[in-house]
Amino acid sequence: MSKREQMRRDIQRKISQINMERRELELPHNPYDQEQRECLSIEQGDREALKRALAEKRTGTMTGKLADDPLRSAKNIGIVILTLASRAAIRGGMDPETSFTIEDAYAQQIEKLQTEEEVDRVAREAEFYYTAEVAKLRQARRDDDLTARCKTYIQQHIQDPPCD
Repeated sequence: MSKREQMRRDIQRKISQINMERRELELPHNPYDQEQRECLSIEQGDREALKRALAEKRTGTMTGKLADDPLRSAKNIGIVILTLASRAAIRGGMDPETSFTIEDAYAQQIEKLQTEEEVDRVAREAEFYYTAEVAKLRQARRDDDLTARCKTYIQQHIQDPPCD
């Protein structure tokens, strides 16, 4: 058996083992739709919606176990949160390169942290940072649109006689 085939079998066994353990212990992951609400909040630059999404009572009992070491797992989850937030911000209008640079900076910060609580705090801080930046972009677009409409109106009516 090749190394690749052995790896696939090992992964399949691990998937089966995790599924069985989670079912026996009744430990479902947090709901996907809640994650989607977080992402949509970032995409729309809606800080209040993000607060509500994060405050929701989770029906799942865990976000996942991405490593045997709890701190490493928390860091991996934090980086996943950054990735989701980064992509939501891009969908919300942020320049991809800017979004990726923010993600890199926060990921590097997460790698320096020493507790799971710090990791979670910084990952959530990043979500709010992205949300605020998207909100600024959306407001600038609205302002630019209004300015453009005003300029067009003035150009179209510059020769009109004055109003009484």
